[in-house]
Amino acid sequence: RKQMSYQRDISSSLYNLGIVNYHLNEFEKALQYLERAVSQRTNQSMPFKTMTMTSEIGPAYLDCFNYIGNIYFKMSEFEKAIEYFSRELKIFDDLIIQQQQQHHNQSTTTQTNHKLIDYLLLNKAGCLNNIGACWALLKESKEAFDFMNNALSIRKELHDKHDDRRISASSSSSSSPSPLSIKEFRALKILKLDLMNSYNNLGVLNFNLGDYMSSLSCFELERHLNGQLMSSDEHRKYNFRQLNLKAEQIAKNLAICNYNLDKYEAAIEMAKHAIDFNRLNRLSAKSEADLAALDESNDYYTNLIEMCRKKPKQQIVEISV
Repeated sequence: RKQMSYQRDISSSLYNLGIVNYHLNEFEKALQYLERAVSQRTNQSMPFKTMTMTSEIGPAYLDCFNYIGNIYFKMSEFEKAIEYFSRELKIFDDLIIQQQQQHHNQSTTTQTNHKLIDYLLLNKAGCLNNIGACWALLKESKEAFDFMNNALSIRKELHDKHDDRRISASSSSSSSPSPLSIKEFRALKILKLDLMNSYNNLGVLNFNLGDYMSSLSCFELERHLNGQLMSSDEHRKYNFRQLNLKAEQIAKNLAICNYNLDKYEAAIEMAKHAIDFNRLNRLSAKSEADLAALDESNDYYTNLIEMCRKKPKQQIVEISV
C-alpha cells in the first residue's frame, strides 16, 4: 500500500511538472512529463473503483490524456491527438457504465450520484468534441459530424436538464427563479458555454462545406445562449469579458453567413453589432496586442459592410474555429 502511494506521488509530481511546462508553452517538455505520468499510473494496474474526486484514478490521471491530446493538437499532429482523446473517452465510457450499473443495483440514488454521472457525461462530451475537431482539420467531414453531433446531444441534454430543474423549482414555489449563487451561475455558465462551443464548431464545419443555411442556424443558436448569459444579473454583476468577446465573434460569423446567402441587410446589421461589441471590448483590452487585433477586426467589419453594398460580390469561402 505504501508502494502504491509512493507511485501515485511520483505520478502526481510528473503531472504537475507537465502542467507547468504546458502553460509556459514548453510543449515538448510538457509532453515528456505527462507521458511519463500516464505510464507511471498505467503500470500500477489499478482497477477502476467507484470514482470520486479523490479516488485512485483521480482527475489528474484523466487530465493527462486531455493535455497530451491538446499538445498534439497545437502541434498539428491530429492523428496523435485523436489517439489520446480516444483513450480519455474510453475511460469516461467505462466509468459511466460502472456508475449506471451501480445505481441500477441500489434502491436509492443520491444527488451526489447524479452529479457524478453528469460530471462524467460533461467530460465525455468534451472528448467527443475534441476528436471531432481533429477530424474536421483532417478534412474528414463525416467523422467530424458524427463526433460533434454526439457531443452536442450530450451537452444539450445536460443543459436542458439543468434548466428544467430551475423551472420546476420555480413552479413549485409559485415564484420567479431566485437569483443564482456564484457557484450555481458558474455551473450554468459552463453548461451554456459548452453547448455554445458545439454550435460554433458545427457552424464552422457546415460553413466550410458550403452549407451556409445550416451554419447560420448553428450560429443563431449560439447567439441565443450567449444572450441569455449576457442578460443575466450575474453577468452584469461579475462582468465576464469572455462573453462580450464571444458576442463579437458570433456577430461576425452571422454577418459572413448572411453575406454568402445574399442577405445583405442582415449582414450589415450583424457587422454593425460586431463593431459595437468591438468598441466595448476595446475598453477591457489587456495589452497593445489585444488592441491591435481589435483594430484589425474592426477594419474587417467595415470592409464587409462595403462589400455588401457592392456587386458583383466576392464570396467568403472559409471561416476559422
